[in-house]
Amino acid sequence: MLTISQTLQEEVITHCRGRYPKEACGLLAAERADGPIVQVYPMRNVEDSPIGYSLDPKEQLHVEKQMRQAGQRMAGIFHSHTASAAYPSSVDVGLALSPDLSYVVVSLKDQARPAFKSYRIDGTQITEEAVILSGRSSATVDVRDMVCAQALAVTAKALAGLPVGTPAAVLYNADDVRRDLLAWAGDRGYRVDERAGALHLTKRG
Repeated sequence: MLTISQTLQEEVITHCRGRYPKEACGLLAAERADGPIVQVYPMRNVEDSPIGYSLDPKEQLHVEKQMRQAGQRMAGIFHSHTASAAYPSSVDVGLALSPDLSYVVVSLKDQARPAFKSYRIDGTQITEEAVILSGRSSATVDVRDMVCAQALAVTAKALAGLPVGTPAAVLYNADDVRRDLLAWAGDRGYRVDERAGALHLTKRG
């Protein structure tokens, strides 16, 4: 899963919006493997294109040096899609460096509501991972556009790491996913507060 604060997520989206209608890109840093993102490094897209991106190799080396000096490690790569969904293209898959990195795609197809998705890419296999928006007292799990089984698996994995009493907003956009999430949460004793497009789940002690 990818854990990132809402502030850093907004920094990524702001950079992507600032480069529109061209694609934007950058790196994400954590302090440990599978740890939360602690810093966003916006970078230049040397392709300067609305349909593709490439990191500047010299800039990437400089940023990776900054990470090491700060006690960080590269945890992910982000880029935007200006007119397509937040899903890796075949070109994106070919550019993937390691299955241990998160690959974030921000879609600006609907600029009023950017989509922020994260994936692991291993060879040609693409696996969507949960995005946990961390905060002082809550988290958000986005399972929109997922099928039921995947939505339940992502939600279960995301909520397993939360302390008892921490509320989590699970965002969905399909009735069958909503139905299965409600059943799953009820079976496990979560308190459920339902609002438009989201189930707010709190694990009871």
